[in-house]
Amino acid sequence: MARKTRVCFPGAIYHVMMRGNERARIFYGSKDYELFLEALNQALERFQVTLHAYCLMPNHVHLAIQTPEANLSRFMAWLQTTFTVRYNRKHRRNGHLFQGRYRAEIVDQADYGRWLLLYIHLNPIRSRAGGKLHYTGGLQDLNAFPWSSHLDYAGLRTASKTLTQEWLQEWNSKPTKARKAYLQDIQRQIGVKEPLDWKSHVKMGLVAGNEEFTDKVQALLSKKGKETGRDIRLKLEKGSRKARLRKWLEQEPDLRNKIWIRVKLMGESQVALAGELKYKSSVSIHQIAKRVEERSERDSTLRKKIQSWRNLLNVQD
Repeated sequence: MARKTRVCFPGAIYHVMMRGNERARIFYGSKDYELFLEALNQALERFQVTLHAYCLMPNHVHLAIQTPEANLSRFMAWLQTTFTVRYNRKHRRNGHLFQGRYRAEIVDQADYGRWLLLYIHLNPIRSRAGGKLHYTGGLQDLNAFPWSSHLDYAGLRTASKTLTQEWLQEWNSKPTKARKAYLQDIQRQIGVKEPLDWKSHVKMGLVAGNEEFTDKVQALLSKKGKETGRDIRLKLEKGSRKARLRKWLEQEPDLRNKIWIRVKLMGESQVALAGELKYKSSVSIHQIAKRVEERSERDSTLRKKIQSWRNLLNVQD
């Protein structure tokens, strides 16, 4: 079977899975888990890779990582080689530790980051029997499992310096409310009859994202090598960031502010927007957007809102 092509670009987010050789056990005790985390933390710092989540199971590892420098292959090669050498020395063994090539699925965080976190963190209590998923424990079991980032997201321990929890904002912009909502989602997933199956989100065995995101990845695969990393980043991130902004747009109660977002940040046609909202002409839309900006100069609350919306798209004044 042909090996799947890696799609790499600055800022790409991946769900990485490594399995023990012949599905054999990797971790036999706390010292083995700690040995891997030590190598992982060193690799994150060495290659400037961002860690969003992880779960270390006895015979496999899940990571949610982001590569600002488009260096997934070098990062993974160093991590796997370094850990294997140290592990073999500790256990006085030789040979491969991991089974074949690691799996790396590229993820559209705006639509699937939240689900990826839940999937990774629920691993310790999830089982697949007869092709169907079910849970073998509850929240108390997850809280007692120390080898994942669930405890960090739940606020039950101080997070490692190499773990970012910015994805908590997928639940709420305020950390305390975000952690509560995150735990509610965990409980909700445990209680459903048909648990979340990450495989159902993955298309082409490579990408988890909406149709627009998947189409762009397919286009990149067909044109691989013809575009710069910056071109790829801009194409993929544009749709992802707008999707994230649309979630905030739904929560904004002020129509004037919504119009400003759609015109200034999402680039929508003022003519089309005027027709949709039943205004006589695009002049009205233009004036509303202009007044929002003028009002933000006097209103500090609105000014902070606008800055937060800009940050979602990395738009600078």
